[in-house]
Amino acid sequence: MALDRISETIAHFAGFFELMEDGARLRPDSDGFNWQDNGFGPHKPLAVTPHGPTDEYDLAGYIPGLTPFWFFYQNPELFSLSMTSGLTDLIHRADDRENALDTGENAVPAPSGFPGFGGYELPTAPSHFQATFQLNHLSDNDMLGVTDVNDFISTAVFAETMQILVTYAGEISVAHPETFAAVMGDATGVHTQIMSGIGSGGTDINGSATVSHVVGTETSGVIIDGVAADSMPDMSDILPVHHQADDSEDLVNLFDAEDGHSTVTGGNFVINETVISQQAPDAGLIIVAGDVISLTSISQTNVLQNIDQGIEAEDASDLLINVSEITLNSSQEDGNTSGQVTMPSNWNVTRIEGDLISANWAEQQNFITDHDTATITWSAEDSYISLGENTGLNQVLSLDFTMHYDLIIIGGQMVDFNLIRQTNILLDDDTLSWDADHSFGAGGADNLLANFAQVNSTGTDSYQILNGEYSDLIDGLADGYDGFPVGVDLSAAGGGTLNVLYISGDYFNVNMIDQTNTLGDADQVDVAFDAMSERAAETDGDITFTQGSNALVNIATILDSGLDSTVMAGGQIYDDATLYQAGMVTEAGEDGMPPALATEAVAFLMEDATALPEDVSHFHPEAYSEAPADIMQCMTA
Repeated sequence: MALDRISETIAHFAGFFELMEDGARLRPDSDGFNWQDNGFGPHKPLAVTPHGPTDEYDLAGYIPGLTPFWFFYQNPELFSLSMTSGLTDLIHRADDRENALDTGENAVPAPSGFPGFGGYELPTAPSHFQATFQLNHLSDNDMLGVTDVNDFISTAVFAETMQILVTYAGEISVAHPETFAAVMGDATGVHTQIMSGIGSGGTDINGSATVSHVVGTETSGVIIDGVAADSMPDMSDILPVHHQADDSEDLVNLFDAEDGHSTVTGGNFVINETVISQQAPDAGLIIVAGDVISLTSISQTNVLQNIDQGIEAEDASDLLINVSEITLNSSQEDGNTSGQVTMPSNWNVTRIEGDLISANWAEQQNFITDHDTATITWSAEDSYISLGENTGLNQVLSLDFTMHYDLIIIGGQMVDFNLIRQTNILLDDDTLSWDADHSFGAGGADNLLANFAQVNSTGTDSYQILNGEYSDLIDGLADGYDGFPVGVDLSAAGGGTLNVLYISGDYFNVNMIDQTNTLGDADQVDVAFDAMSERAAETDGDITFTQGSNALVNIATILDSGLDSTVMAGGQIYDDATLYQAGMVTEAGEDGMPPALATEAVAFLMEDATALPEDVSHFHPEAYSEAPADIMQCMTA
């Protein structure tokens, strides 16, 4: 019963007065315990330091003393992904103070000043290494109305088939480095491996895979499955109908089913999205003693198996699509410079003894199984049964900004990598059986496997061979001499006093994105029309079964902001771009099973597989092993 306004005011006042009284008394009754002798030895009372409104609250510096990989080091069992197999090298590097990835202690700038000034120092460009690993693992193998599990195929069989599809994806994909340590150890080898690819296009895996592999300038612009396009497609236009928004719908009442009987065992949506926006250390003139290795690589792979039994041909078909966009723009307005050349008169050198690392590494994985088994009939007039419609989402946003210089001098090699690898794997083998003639609609297709990748770079580089005077300049800096090199042409770096960054080791500017979606949605539905109640049969709506309509999406974006640079190299120069796009849809063999790989391992896995008969009306396949443990884990009716 609600109070009137006066009673409510009095009640609030009484409560406020009680709080004031408790505060004034400081609750002395709570201090009655014996803190001096509690079995654990004597204790001292807590020290209370009073603070006033004029006290200073300046925070002191704090250095935790943790290595960049302390969590991985202390909890290795939590990260069993294949890409972590090389983390040991990085962990040991992080533990080694002399070669730590976090070069804060080793990157103290040496004093270097202008004539007449005492020690003007620029802030050091710090090493930056961000590693992000995201994994969603969901097992949603539901069972509904099943009285005898021996009437259905075990999910263990589907797990073996998924392993085959994973092997297929590996065979038609370009191998990217599994760890950042591989890039640090052999950047030239990584470049050679990626550029080799699988082939120049065509088909593979017995003609069932379509592959496009282009290099160089042919990778520029928007490419869709190996064909140049004017623009990237809109995601909302290619999503399965089941996932498209209906603007005409009002708020959905979860307890009010639409007319008819709808059963959804598919309708899953898994997505990985990564955005890296980076401004790494850059300069108008870069002098490198060793090799210069620059590579932009995008690898996109889609693998689908959708062998349905008991579902007639559908209007909606599956869509496998790979979309990429690689652009390179000048940092100068309209791509032009002023044309005026000014000679520098002095420089200010900031030193880094060791390697400079500016790296972002993101790996995302969704591994979901939604193998549903159901025997369905109806007693209500309308119903909605959902055994699928799971969502897996990984999302990363990385912002990495540092300062630019007029001149960068590198004593080792310079590595500039932008690497994106995307893979979608879907098993959608569905079986639908029934015991009597009845009108219904069934869909086992309308799946989407989509990869979207963008690498948008600002700053064009022109390359030259390093001559003798610049080699002497590097040698002088290596010996500790920071004096301005009179007579050396540094006009490409600008005029006046130059801001110079000297790196005694290697310079790594690396962005790596690896995204994988693996979804198993092999559903087995047996419909008992004879057991349907008279009321259920009189529904005003349709009877529908949605066993497909899955969406697997990878979205990766790298925004690399730099300067137009003149790069002089004392070693080899590699400046390449490669785009690899592959799609594969397996077809049933004569035994009704997917095409076998030419390996003994796969032959062993599939030796007990049995073909499904052509007539699946009221058919229950023979079980192959024990029943799934997940019964009714995620069912909404």
